[in-house]
Amino acid sequence: MSRIVSRLGDLIEQERQRRKAAGERDLTMLEIAEKTNLAYGTVQKWVKGQVNRYDDATLAAFCDLLDVEPGDILKRER
Repeated sequence: MSRIVSRLGDLIEQERQRRKAAGERDLTMLEIAEKTNLAYGTVQKWVKGQVNRYDDATLAAFCDLLDVEPGDILKRER
């Protein structure tokens, strides 16, 4: 049976590596929460892949932050 999983943790790590290479400041979980207007615990669950319900407003906030599409964040795992 397939399931949908969050790839947000991978995308955040890619953004952190990009920032490091560019000599920019690291992207923290607190900064993500502040920029998306989401609770820290919500961000933490998404980054750790511990989400089993996908709210469209939350997904849109992460898409806006990282300039990605919903399909970049969510994937189907078989």
